[in-house]
Amino acid sequence: NAILALKDILKKIRIDRKKLNERLGYASPNAVSQRLGRKNISLENLIEFSDALNYDVVLVPKGSREYVLNEYVLTSNKSESGEPE
Repeated sequence: NAILALKDILKKIRIDRKKLNERLGYASPNAVSQRLGRKNISLENLIEFSDALNYDVVLVPKGSREYVLNEYVLTSNKSESGEPE
């Protein structure tokens, strides 16, 4: 899901939640951790987080293309990464 993809992106670009919290301008020091601790994230928050991490949220028809390195496929039941195995 989107939460797992965001956590993976945070690891890859080596940014901690505190720094992301500052980028997003949240007043609460735990706002990012609270949102990433939930099962789901709103589309609005996903877009805000992605923008702050320098990623885009793109909608494409299912199965319309192959996915590449650093791309994520978000579905209702899993997250697939374009990472090589």
